[in-house]
Amino acid sequence: MEFGIVFANIASLALLLAIAFLSFRRKTQAGAVEFGIVALFGFALSLCSFFEIEARAFESMLLWRNITQVGAFYIPAAVFVFALAYTGSRMALIRAVGAGLYAFQSIPLALILTDQAHHLMRSSVGAIISKAGFAAISVKQTFLGAVFVSINYVVIAASIVILVLFAIKAGAIARRQVLIIVVGIMIPETVLAMKNMFGDGFLGGVPGSSAFAIGSSIVVAGIYGFGFLSISPIARDRAFDVIDEGLLVCSPKGHVIDLNPAARTMLARHIDVSPEELGPAAYGDRLRRGLGRELASRCVAEEVRFCLPLSGRAGTAHYALRAYELKNGISIVGYTGVLRDVSDETTRTELLTAKAERDSLTGIYNRSAFSEIVGERLLLSTEGAFLLVLDIDDFKSINDTYGHLAGDMVLKGVSECCRKTLRGNDVFGRIGGDEFAAFLPGIEKDNALPLAQRIRSSVERARIEFEGRRLSATISVGLAGTGRAADLPRAPGYEALFSKADAALYRSKENGRNQVTISDGDSFVEPDPERPR
Repeated sequence: MEFGIVFANIASLALLLAIAFLSFRRKTQAGAVEFGIVALFGFALSLCSFFEIEARAFESMLLWRNITQVGAFYIPAAVFVFALAYTGSRMALIRAVGAGLYAFQSIPLALILTDQAHHLMRSSVGAIISKAGFAAISVKQTFLGAVFVSINYVVIAASIVILVLFAIKAGAIARRQVLIIVVGIMIPETVLAMKNMFGDGFLGGVPGSSAFAIGSSIVVAGIYGFGFLSISPIARDRAFDVIDEGLLVCSPKGHVIDLNPAARTMLARHIDVSPEELGPAAYGDRLRRGLGRELASRCVAEEVRFCLPLSGRAGTAHYALRAYELKNGISIVGYTGVLRDVSDETTRTELLTAKAERDSLTGIYNRSAFSEIVGERLLLSTEGAFLLVLDIDDFKSINDTYGHLAGDMVLKGVSECCRKTLRGNDVFGRIGGDEFAAFLPGIEKDNALPLAQRIRSSVERARIEFEGRRLSATISVGLAGTGRAADLPRAPGYEALFSKADAALYRSKENGRNQVTISDGDSFVEPDPERPR
């Protein structure tokens, strides 16, 4: 048992010295120097306690016990000053309170060191043999001594209250930093308080300084695992609160545990209640619906874009989200995400894309976009498809008779007839002045030909209004198919398929216009000859 106690004291000394060293190295961070002073007083208390348990003579034991009181009475003052500095109090207040506390704590310390002359702090001092089998000092306090010691723990308690209140208001990262340090401070102070209340025989006479090993281990974990003293929590929270981009803090499983006001404002457009009424989990649910899964699984490798429906009105908002791992050495302890509202950017991109891909008159795909899309679809196709090419009959005469504005109206009218007749997954584009094309995926000849006939008939029946006149037009159509995908070594390319459909179109023109011709290999299948023209 003596070996364990000695080991605990040596561990306390090593850890406290390391904490002091790390604190002073990070002296630019809020509260770092003040916490280093706490660690040094803890080191002094543990060192003197170690000498006390190793001493053999009663006088030596009492001497070291008296010196330990330097740490015992100055630690509360140091902890209170640290609490003020860490939570962002003004430097003038910190200095004034620090000077007052250290001066006040020097009074009981001076009385203890001179107690043999007046016995104001101790009514008796003796030696006992602890349950662990070693000699220890047993002290009985006077009423005044008990008052001063009680003030110690009142000061510690006040420090803890300041830190806890700060932690409640802080963001998730700063909150965890503060709470782990609070635990690290409370453990040794609680043990010391119990020994004062129940006597030095409490815990079998094990010195209270041994508890510093546990508390110090927790503080070291806070420094390396939670970034304690790596950045001021005041600065971190301020940046978290005022930055324009949305910031998210997530658990290792990707659940949102905190988000800044900017993120709340962005996501508030998708909820029916006040943003303040919802916790982080509710916002996390909204994000998960947009992403389709947890944040961490998609957004670490690359920025992910998604949209969410606006609450109470039509439309959607677009977002970009990128996540970054928060690591504790090797293991991931969470994620931080950067959320941007890219609705305006998305709208501009869509407009630019539309200008690049769409025909300005009819709004359908232009030639280059149509050929590119159909070419990609053909490469990926695992089923049969048809390409339909159509041309407006005698379009030049419409322009010559009624003018180009009338011609534009006819082009738009023909385009609209085609769009209404085509299926939802068909691709439709304008590939020339009065020439249009449609890609019909997943369709066989028995269905492609009737569809083409419906388009031809729809245009034939249409009446297009222009300056009080009702214009009409007819179209000639050519069809070419890829055949059954299972029967082909590879699907024909766009150019080859277009060449076949275009040849079928000219066959329709040669045969009198306003008809559909379908290419079947190198031959052509004419429409029903009884159809009126």
